[in-house]
Amino acid sequence: MFLGSLTDLAISTGRTDKKELVEVLEKSAVGMGKVRVDILREKVSGIGATGIMVTSKRKRGHHVKGREMKKYLEEGCTAVELGGASRKYAHKVLEHVLRAESKIHASTPEELHLHETGAPDTLVEIIGSGFLLERLDGLSDDFRFFSTPISVGMGSIEISHGVVPIPAPATMEILKDMPFKFGPLRGELATPTGVSLLKALAPEFVTNFSGLRITPMEIGYGFGKRKYDGRLLNVVRAISCTVSE
Repeated sequence: MFLGSLTDLAISTGRTDKKELVEVLEKSAVGMGKVRVDILREKVSGIGATGIMVTSKRKRGHHVKGREMKKYLEEGCTAVELGGASRKYAHKVLEHVLRAESKIHASTPEELHLHETGAPDTLVEIIGSGFLLERLDGLSDDFRFFSTPISVGMGSIEISHGVVPIPAPATMEILKDMPFKFGPLRGELATPTGVSLLKALAPEFVTNFSGLRITPMEIGYGFGKRKYDGRLLNVVRAISCTVSE
């Protein structure tokens, strides 16, 4: 959803096009085999949004060690010729994931066996987000990021280690020093990779916008796999804007 919102924003502003981006995203997971990426445009609760579908022949449940994931990430960054700032961002995102997972599983980031996050779509999300942030000039020194507190959902979810409460253990670990809130519906609304993509930007979290004067320029909407039958506009909204205080 994070990647989808950046895709929506970058294509609408002419910073990239669908053909170029598909090529970049498919190269991102080159170390883990061939993947197919489809950029979808759909209505979500009546709002036009962009989603990214990644299809891979790699079998689910195949464990990848942390050191292998680092290697695959570097291979993907090289394949798409990711710049210095965006490459640093990509490595920072993966580091957040590996540190959290290794702590939860009492391992080291290098020897850790990754389950859900050890898949090609993780590389596509991370490297693709770095590429688009660079195209949107979002990694320049004068760019600031703001975010509302993260909605994590509520209830429980079944992962490879059984049924766990939401936020899942790794997600909760990454959420340290980041404000979040439960709800608004049952189910998982925040994942380790999704939270790490945001955390690596070191955003300023805002609960009261009354002190900020915001002038939007472009807005992007990204949707994910889950649909809630109109009960929730389940999208990530990325706003390119000027802000004065």
